[in-house]
Amino acid sequence: MVETELPCLEEGEVSSSESSSSETSASGSGSRRLRKSKRNRSGRRRLHRGSTAVDQAPSSEILNVVEYSEGSPNQVRAIEVANPPTDAATITRLPGLSWKHFLRDLKAGEIEQ
Repeated sequence: MVETELPCLEEGEVSSSESSSSETSASGSGSRRLRKSKRNRSGRRRLHRGSTAVDQAPSSEILNVVEYSEGSPNQVRAIEVANPPTDAATITRLPGLSWKHFLRDLKAGEIEQ
């Protein structure tokens, strides 16, 4: 799972996404409370997510492939193809690919983002 860092908010501030969602929803209390925050080493406060529901892409897809061969009619066949990982941490842990080679190839333009 990819862990994303949340923006730092001071106590009492509400992020734009929270303020827009609180405007659209009818709340009886009138004000929206922030989750508890912790101080990090620099003394700034950071909000922590309780649980994150990340939409996971399916691990594989089924594609319809047309096979062309001379002298015979075209055939349509369904094949299952695994989706490659999309986050950098998982990509650099793939067997046969070190993070140094990945970075070199990315900078050289051999790998598209």
